[in-house]
Amino acid sequence: MKKICLFLIVVFFISLNALEFNLKEFRELPSDFQAQMEPVNDLDMEYCTVLRVESDVPEELSLKQKIYKKEIILPGEYYFYITHTEKDITFEAPEYLSLTVDVPTEGLKKGLVYYVRLETIKDVEVTMNIEPAADRVILDSEVLDKSNFRFSPGKYRLQIEKEGYQKVDEIIEISSKNTIFNYSLSKEIIEEKPEAVLNPVSEPEEEPEPIPEPEKSQKFVVELYDFIFEVTACEMVDRTLIIEFVINNKIDDRELDIHRKRYSPHSRIFDEAGNEYKPQTVKFANKTNDGHITHNLVSEIPTTASLIFQKVDKDIKSISLFELGLWAKDNGNFKVTFRNIPITKK
Repeated sequence: MKKICLFLIVVFFISLNALEFNLKEFRELPSDFQAQMEPVNDLDMEYCTVLRVESDVPEELSLKQKIYKKEIILPGEYYFYITHTEKDITFEAPEYLSLTVDVPTEGLKKGLVYYVRLETIKDVEVTMNIEPAADRVILDSEVLDKSNFRFSPGKYRLQIEKEGYQKVDEIIEISSKNTIFNYSLSKEIIEEKPEAVLNPVSEPEEEPEPIPEPEKSQKFVVELYDFIFEVTACEMVDRTLIIEFVINNKIDDRELDIHRKRYSPHSRIFDEAGNEYKPQTVKFANKTNDGHITHNLVSEIPTTASLIFQKVDKDIKSISLFELGLWAKDNGNFKVTFRNIPITKK
């Protein structure tokens, strides 16, 4: 039963991250003599039927059925030799959902060529996971009313709004490999002003000078998928910025991957002027790399990590947005965001 459930989960995940194509034409092509000029026999020693397939699928196209011979005419054009007894044909390609079509009602004729044209469905299935649930989600100018929807690949402006939480306003890229987006909203920080207490005055007396209250250090903490992420330092030395953070895994031991730029979403920061910077170095526990690092997080053991950014504007005073790109086996690619992080200069 566990194997069946796992299989269903894998199939569902793949379907959310796959393009689709459909059938535009399927007809006899009597003017093409490929089947007669280069005949091939099937296992019953009968002449094969030949499918001449044209497709805009960018990757290599194949069939689920047994192929006795395959020729590439041009990129996106193929000859497939199959037995004439097939009742349906299933087309397959990397990153695409399989497409099964019925053969003509009279069946396939042996020794004959059929013309097949496939076309890619441009939209992909997109999933938007937001915790807690948002009051309003806008993708470009379209208001989304559900977390699963279809959208054309490309770059779009995403806005997420919820009362009492910081607004998300950023550019995302939707593609066949990047269709699941996870967001954990951060609560708005409201500074509470102390109420003035009026004491009855019996006689005039000098007012003591007010003693300034020590500033409370602001905490930058996000909890998502039973991980707790806390930014502990943001320091600038000359034009090198180092963001240090701690990750605590609240459940059983599991691996976590920090992305620099190889996978989406990438790790990056934006300064007060909206300038974007990507890290040159990733440190995770005792590991250092310039790409990405996977590390096994022991349950309930806080683990340190940091990102190092070079050539940052030395005059900035805070980081407006910090996006940390991550991957975990049970959650796929996701990110956590922090906003308005003050910079300590050394």
